[in-house]
Amino acid sequence: MSEERQDFTPNQEAASGRPVIPQENEPAMPVPPAPEMPTGQPEAGWTAVPGEMPPAPPQTSGGMPPAPPVPDPPKAPRGQRRYLWFVGIFAAVLVLVFVGYTVFCGVNGGDTGLAPQMEPSAQEGQESRPDWPDVDPFGEEKPDPDENPDSGDADSELEKPLYPAPEIAYSNSGIILQSHEGKPLLTKTEVFQKVTGSVVGIAARYTASSGLPTISEGSGIIATEDGYIITNAHVVGETRKAEVVVYLMDGTTYGAVVVGYDRMTDLAVLKIDAHGLTAAEFGDSGELEVGEDVLAVGSPGGLVFQNTLTDGIVSALNRVVEGRSGTYIQTNTAINPGNSGGPLLNLYGQVIGINSSKIMATGYEGLGFAIPTQSAQQIVSDLISCGYVRGRPRLGITGYDTAASRDGSVPAGFTIDSIGEDSDFTRAGARRGDIITAVNGEEVSGLTELQGAVFQYAPGDTVTMTLYRPDEGRYLDIEVKLLADAGETQD
Repeated sequence: MSEERQDFTPNQEAASGRPVIPQENEPAMPVPPAPEMPTGQPEAGWTAVPGEMPPAPPQTSGGMPPAPPVPDPPKAPRGQRRYLWFVGIFAAVLVLVFVGYTVFCGVNGGDTGLAPQMEPSAQEGQESRPDWPDVDPFGEEKPDPDENPDSGDADSELEKPLYPAPEIAYSNSGIILQSHEGKPLLTKTEVFQKVTGSVVGIAARYTASSGLPTISEGSGIIATEDGYIITNAHVVGETRKAEVVVYLMDGTTYGAVVVGYDRMTDLAVLKIDAHGLTAAEFGDSGELEVGEDVLAVGSPGGLVFQNTLTDGIVSALNRVVEGRSGTYIQTNTAINPGNSGGPLLNLYGQVIGINSSKIMATGYEGLGFAIPTQSAQQIVSDLISCGYVRGRPRLGITGYDTAASRDGSVPAGFTIDSIGEDSDFTRAGARRGDIITAVNGEEVSGLTELQGAVFQYAPGDTVTMTLYRPDEGRYLDIEVKLLADAGETQD
């Protein structure tokens, strides 16, 4: 209560019966006693009079006024109480799960998510190796309709081309590598304008190893004006039986035939029935230097992004990629699924590599690989001229990869499923079911390593094969003479 202070005299205050309020530096004035309550008036009741001080509240026998009753706190609705209980229980469970998971990871060496995961995970269908991140060929495969009902019928996903595929035809033409000496440096725009007409999109339909139809999309490079096109072997499923449609820059579609492919270098050659095409200019990859600017053109993400340009630098040269023969150009140029088979270019507008793979694993970024033109030149020329790579040895057997047993009693290797009539394995005493575990003492755990070991030799060479015979539980060494591969390893 705030009121303005009034001047008054003691007599006035006494006459009015009001209590005397002492002022600053003034002595206190006596306060008259409170009037007695009339007999029979209720103890707990009193009424304030406006302008007057209220009478003193009634006293109890203990000398203290009775405490006013405290109302009970209002109860929350039943639904709200249930919700609060639920939230509390859920929070407790989360705390217990977090504590338990942290303890588990600490004991087992797992990833708690608090630090980057250093070990990359394997891509589907690949074996994880602790000493080398998984290298994934990035031809984009669409979901199989049998696995994803929403993906549609695989037969209808491959567009019918405007021009049908021709019969397989071989030619003595190939690619010629040119030096960039004396050529002018181009801007990135000028490089794109020079090359984009020589880059094509590719869609291929083939039967995967699972026996189900698969659609993949990638890129390709026009090698000759009469329709020979370079791409990756994995884009066409590493088979001559693939149905292929080629998309030129202007949208014209051609059916294509797989002339030949090479699994070890991941190269393939297609043929379309066309003439007067703009062939790319191929440069000498031996002139590349680390740090040099390079460009890539292709269809990242598939044909919807056909003829996309990206840039980067040469990160390293002569890189070895596990599971592939030869060495590769390493680049940080942005390449993605769909770039497979497309060109890696220098700033002279020359193709100096064929984009093939990249490391696709957690914690890895900007690690792409391209087949150098120096390595690709002879392979492409052989595929165009005869459909296979000359001078390659073969074993004359079929089989499949076998993983080591958990108890270690059976080793990893390549299990022989059949032996050809011309194969030296029959003479050497090998049997169906034997597991090849080493070549001249070099251990192999599957087909990729077996091919890598055998391709170090020439047709006619004799090598020692170490076999494990499961039904006898013993190892044996046999000497095998290598055959010449004249395309028998291709279907």
